[in-house]
Amino acid sequence: MWTPRLPARRLPLFAVAVVCSATLIPISTASTASAASWTTLSGVDGAAPQACKVPVGDGRAFKVRTRLVNRSSQTAQATFTVRRGGSLVDRARFSTEPGQTTAVKVLRVPDARTHRLGYGFSTPDGGLGDIDALGLLRRC
Repeated sequence: MWTPRLPARRLPLFAVAVVCSATLIPISTASTASAASWTTLSGVDGAAPQACKVPVGDGRAFKVRTRLVNRSSQTAQATFTVRRGGSLVDRARFSTEPGQTTAVKVLRVPDARTHRLGYGFSTPDGGLGDIDALGLLRRC
């Protein structure tokens, strides 16, 4: 049985092309996905709290990744809270200097039907917030 073969001089070029395409395609799609996963909840003068969610178990519980991006020329603060009724269940606080992004903190929302994710955000120019932000978030 005859099988087609590449000439010996073309084999190294073919191998380089396969390795390059296999290496570059996953890297480019991964960076696009991670950049698009954050939801900017509000913003003032370039400072913004961001979050994204990951479903856990049956899809009623979530892990929420949070951070504060500060591209403004002023300090900024943000607080994310998880509440059940009036009771505080979990909280993450952020404060950052101009031009910095905080480390990511993870909050747990045990059941989206009974728990609420809220946030508050402020700069010297003003503040914003929401008491039910879980539905606004994209998946991480």
